[in-house]
Amino acid sequence: MCGLYGFVYYGKKGLKGAEKLLEDLAWEAAVRGTDATGYSFVNKNKIQVEKAPKPAYEMKYLLPKGVHTVMGHTRATTQGNATNNYNNNPFKGIQNKTEFALTHNGVLDNEFEIRDEFNLKPNKIQTDSYIACQLMEKMKDFSMESLKTVGETVEGMFTFTYMDDKENLYIIKNDSPLTLLHFPALQLYVYASTDDILFNALTQFNLTNKIIINTIMNDEIKWQVENIPVKAGDILIISPRGKIERSEFKPRERVWNN
Repeated sequence: MCGLYGFVYYGKKGLKGAEKLLEDLAWEAAVRGTDATGYSFVNKNKIQVEKAPKPAYEMKYLLPKGVHTVMGHTRATTQGNATNNYNNNPFKGIQNKTEFALTHNGVLDNEFEIRDEFNLKPNKIQTDSYIACQLMEKMKDFSMESLKTVGETVEGMFTFTYMDDKENLYIIKNDSPLTLLHFPALQLYVYASTDDILFNALTQFNLTNKIIINTIMNDEIKWQVENIPVKAGDILIISPRGKIERSEFKPRERVWNN
């Protein structure tokens, strides 16, 4: 069990308090893992990853001015010692000339079969999640077809989030939980693994808390918070301009060996 969290801000002025929002999300997501914490963002057209084998409340959260997309992870270790920081999410990859980062919540069953099929060489990283990073490196681009290939190749319990160096966020959701909300007035999408994590974080962040309170108190303005449905088999692309594209994939049936 791990925690995913992050946001896409598509305004032009810069999100006031972006570091506080990131911290609130990470702290609340610690309920799903305290072995390691990490987050990624784009700085000067390069993917930057900050991670450490420590709980979220011991991390420092620093973001460059004008950041649009941030993608985070809290880890409960299932495979790969968290004290070796290279085993922790997010992972960095390069697809052609495009840098990207990956986070994963879940457990993957067919890591070694994928290695054989796509000729993926093992390395020092012992975490099963990393196979989804290597697999994406084999794709020619971040098209819906490539995302579908990844979703339909991997067997197991998962939600993947990827972010490229243009600050696009990609979501491939199977049966691991994810909740996504949209605040049109703030030009902001925010996500986390569960409703509780998201609600607790957003009620601590001043800008979203005001909107949530107004929404609860006044039924006529519920459009200020939009729930974006994300179910198993969904693929979403959220651009730093706020545009959402959708597609679907067919999750593989898990095979249990007796």
